[in-house]
Amino acid sequence: MKNTEKLIMFMEARKEKIIKIVGVKAGEMFFTNADKQELSELQEGTAKNIYTRIEKLINNNVIGEPWMFFPFCRLEDLKCRDCKYAKRHGGFFCACEDSDYRRLYEMLDGYDKAFPTKFYRKLIEKIEKKEGI
Repeated sequence: MKNTEKLIMFMEARKEKIIKIVGVKAGEMFFTNADKQELSELQEGTAKNIYTRIEKLINNNVIGEPWMFFPFCRLEDLKCRDCKYAKRHGGFFCACEDSDYRRLYEMLDGYDKAFPTKFYRKLIEKIEKKEGI
């Protein structure tokens, strides 16, 4: 499985969890077809670097800010001004009051409650099992 596909699976699983918690519209706000397209167009080396960094954080039980596990933040090395995700989702950066990311954060009462470390560990295991590792 390509690393671009792993990143898409990672985001799709998070989207599905958001749908379960706060509904379809919220899930669609979080990860759109345009977001999926951006990830699918990444060069494989870039996708591998992003996925590996996220996977290592999860496997090392690093607990941190939601952006640590967000492929788009990793893609831009936290340079919010260059982030296409932020621009597509209504903000100069994700924490803008009018951004989808911020609205979802408030709907979920924080991303850490919706996505505990256990969720991420199970998700990585599922992705790797599909990979046949």
